[in-house]
Amino acid sequence: MTQKNAIEIKNLTVSYGNKPVLWDITATLPKGKMIAIVGPNGGGKTTLLKSIMGLIPIDGGNITFSDTTLDAIRGEIGYMGQRQSIDWNFPINAYDVVMMGRYPHMGFLKRASKEDHEKVKKALDLVQMYEKREKPIGSLSIGQQQRVFLARAFAQEAHLYILDEPLAGVDASTSNLVLSLLNDLTKKGKTVVMIHHNLSAIHTLFHHVLLINTRLYGAGKPSEILVADRLKFAYGQPIDLFEDVKSIWPYIKDSIIKEKRESHYKESHGKKK
Repeated sequence: MTQKNAIEIKNLTVSYGNKPVLWDITATLPKGKMIAIVGPNGGGKTTLLKSIMGLIPIDGGNITFSDTTLDAIRGEIGYMGQRQSIDWNFPINAYDVVMMGRYPHMGFLKRASKEDHEKVKKALDLVQMYEKREKPIGSLSIGQQQRVFLARAFAQEAHLYILDEPLAGVDASTSNLVLSLLNDLTKKGKTVVMIHHNLSAIHTLFHHVLLINTRLYGAGKPSEILVADRLKFAYGQPIDLFEDVKSIWPYIKDSIIKEKRESHYKESHGKKK
């Protein structure tokens, strides 16, 4: 992999129980770009981000980061999960949530320095939330909560940002602010990978897109990937070719996985022609 790629995914397969959720995903995510992950609900988008972050086990394949491993650069990745994964009743204020983004830069005792406090203030200012820094995170609106967690990622000063639906449930002003800030990051050479549902906005906001529904239906420039035929195939057609895999999944061994991968690849490409 060249240094032009932030992430390289090869033959990634992930299942939940007997159900394959991602099947043989191979893609490269270019460095310094706004990258959208799109596809129907339940198509594996969140699973892909969790796999990239090492939060769930994978059944096959591998993921590398600029020729190194996740463990080697974990502190350089700012991750923002889905709202459902957060305990909004936990007694913590907005300021302390953002300070958590500084933990990778702190010593063993996790004592915040003057610089850490300055970085937190700067991050809260960026998302226009400094005046609400003492508010309990659970008392804020959805848009304000998303701003705070984005500020935590900014405070970390990461090189790679992995964001799971950061615009879910937010108002237009928050959405515009967040997208503007993320775009500014890419101008500084940072990479942003996020799940996004507004397909009509992808062309103007993102440089690169991955279209996913269990398998990869395309990766590249939005103008080349988000075309009518490809979208119809990804969103509107049942993926019948995976039914046999689901039925025997508990008993599949590595050699069988490889054989299935090759046969389904040939079958799917034959249908496209």
